[in-house]
Amino acid sequence: MRPLGDGCRAHRLAHAPPLTEVPAPEPGPRLAAALERVRGALPGMGMFDGPIAVPVAAGPDGIAYYRATYAWNVAQREGEELPGGRGLVAVALLLHDGDGNTLWQRRAETVAFAGMWDVTAAGAWHPGEDLEAAALREAHEELGCAPDALGAPDGRWLTVGPAPSGATLVLRVRVPPGTAFRPDPAEVAELRWVSDPAELPAPGLGPVRRAALREARLIP
Repeated sequence: MRPLGDGCRAHRLAHAPPLTEVPAPEPGPRLAAALERVRGALPGMGMFDGPIAVPVAAGPDGIAYYRATYAWNVAQREGEELPGGRGLVAVALLLHDGDGNTLWQRRAETVAFAGMWDVTAAGAWHPGEDLEAAALREAHEELGCAPDALGAPDGRWLTVGPAPSGATLVLRVRVPPGTAFRPDPAEVAELRWVSDPAELPAPGLGPVRRAALREARLIP
């Protein structure tokens, strides 16, 4: 493992990386005030302050993290600096059909990164949860497909950065024939199969996600 640093790194893995918890730092006065403000605003945004993990170091040999809550991530997106780390430990799922096409989602207008295109499903890992199970949970929550409807991953990558993102386990899974999707309209505005994300309508794939997937050589 090494500190997140600048830039972007990607590692192809044979299995999910191990996770090591480290003590959570105390937020300074400025961050503490921002967290209080964000926590008060989250219910009005239809969100709750659930558990997340903030990575402080990551590599193919594992991820070191401390426990935090979703408010920490929102505060960072609003410009606050997190002590010792950044972003969150996340999972991302890329579903493909075996013929060169990948399923992409456009985010609903009421969620983070509204209107942007993104991977098939993605979200925060919850401390104590199996990393790969977390990706399947996100598929169930966002796409409406049962966790056991998808097969085993045919590829795994750990992407670290670029800032402001943290560390993400990306799983590529082939979609079994006949798989039904019932996307949650509160999270997903549209699903679309394309062979190259450059084919996605404006605004296209977000720049941070695009950089990470290119570093992993998952997109051109």
